[in-house]
Amino acid sequence: MSTPEDVRAIHERLGLSVDSLLLTLARCAFADERRLYRDDGSTKALHELDDDIAPAIEDIEVTEVGEGESLVRTYAYTLASRSAALKTLKRHLRTEMTADEVNVLVALLKSSESKG
Repeated sequence: MSTPEDVRAIHERLGLSVDSLLLTLARCAFADERRLYRDDGSTKALHELDDDIAPAIEDIEVTEVGEGESLVRTYAYTLASRSAALKTLKRHLRTEMTADEVNVLVALLKSSESKG
């Protein structure tokens, strides 16, 4: 059985915090699918995705056609369940967050939106 100290040490080692988990949930809940595409309508490669949309990706399917210089890769993304993320956020916001924590989450979301 893990002690609270063990759990805290694991969280610190992995860089996990309530803020980081809530931010990831918020990114899933409010993911904008348009960020998956370039201006010409083609799907972006994984390395082209920004830090707000990437955490919301649940699955990636890569299709390769051709070889060598004529190799073309296409990407199909499946986003995490928006409704599940919203339900989890709603439950957490209603039962566990203080008003100050809600304000911090809102500020984190606003700052990440302004970067995109």
